[in-house]
Amino acid sequence: MKTTKYAAVAATGLALIASAVATTPAAAEPSGRIVLTNTENGRSVHAKIGDTIEVRLTGYRDSGVTYSWSIPQSAEPQVLHRVAGAAKPDGGASAVFHAEQEGTVTLSAARACYPGAGHGCPHVVTPWKATATVK
Repeated sequence: MKTTKYAAVAATGLALIASAVATTPAAAEPSGRIVLTNTENGRSVHAKIGDTIEVRLTGYRDSGVTYSWSIPQSAEPQVLHRVAGAAKPDGGASAVFHAEQEGTVTLSAARACYPGAGHGCPHVVTPWKATATVK
């Protein structure tokens, strides 16, 4: 009887946790900070004036070439103003944006290949973008 009771309690607890995780945006933090990564390509997010949106893109090296990201940009700097941005030697790039006023804006970056000595790259540029609505 005790085993059945504990199993039912554990199952209920797991169901509550799963429900909370399913309804909470993965990249939203309670502090008014939203973090976007490679996997959020194409995602739409909602922010409030005063919130911060951070974009963290990870580059990689493979077979003598580096796939590097450009520093993320805001299409509407008056809506989302970039306050920091950097490219890393490993191909990663990041930027921090501050929500200044209401509007909808696209954040974007592009990944390109840079060959090491004696290596070639495909001539492909991979875009990344996310849409943010500030209210």
